[in-house]
Amino acid sequence: CVAAVALSTRSKPSSRRVALSSRTPAAKPRFAPLPAATNPEYAAALNYAAYGDVTGATGAGGTQVIDIRGADLRPAWDAAALQSTVAAAQHAAKKNAGVATRVWNSTAGSVQQTMEPSRTQKRKHQINALAAHAQAQALELADQRGSANRSRATAYARYGW
Repeated sequence: CVAAVALSTRSKPSSRRVALSSRTPAAKPRFAPLPAATNPEYAAALNYAAYGDVTGATGAGGTQVIDIRGADLRPAWDAAALQSTVAAAQHAAKKNAGVATRVWNSTAGSVQQTMEPSRTQKRKHQINALAAHAQAQALELADQRGSANRSRATAYARYGW
């Protein structure tokens, strides 16, 4: 593919023409040679091969670029602790829905074990009703703490603060 370009302002053809070819290779740039050490004390400092061995660079194309995110710098234990706290609270809620209490059942005439405090036990502030209430509040607080930590971690991951 050869193209001819006329460089004349006249209407008649000119003898000056430039031929362009796509088959000719582009000229490769030449780089200046590395400076030689004139002082023997500085010869070790200008040992570019040793510099490449230490840094891992192998010339102009050997530069390594790494990507660092803020989430990678944070310790991994805080996310794991957050997950374990929420999971432990949910597991405890499923396993221990209340406090096991032995109560007298007058209709059956025997002692029975129950997990839910009765209305009378709540009204009289008996220890099993108070314990069940404390356990329910602890579960709610753990859930609130977990959601606050999740939102804080999300904001940190998005904005860095």
